[in-house]
Amino acid sequence: MAKKARADRWLRKMFITMNRAFFDGKLPKSTIVRFARIKDDGVTGTEEGVSTILIHSDLIEHPDLGAIVLLHEMNHAYLRHLGYIGYDHLGGHGTRFHAGIDRLYIAGAYETLL
Repeated sequence: MAKKARADRWLRKMFITMNRAFFDGKLPKSTIVRFARIKDDGVTGTEEGVSTILIHSDLIEHPDLGAIVLLHEMNHAYLRHLGYIGYDHLGGHGTRFHAGIDRLYIAGAYETLL
């Protein structure tokens, strides 16, 4: 359990750092960010006005990949924060999402991760 708690603290620190650097600090500080046993690599949701980003707990052993998945999910959260809805059949991976990933590449968010 101590390992997961330490990993969750690391993930939270990454969220804070990347929020400041690449999202102008616009993602709410109240966002819950943690590792979890989930089906996908990452999941972003909102419940009762609180955003949640979950990263698959297997990625605790692969921090660079965990950081990449976190950036992906933060992009989803950022677009939701801006009011982007998109089409259901694209699962949030429409043109604006891909433009956001491109913006992150250009800003250097993936340096040392890829």
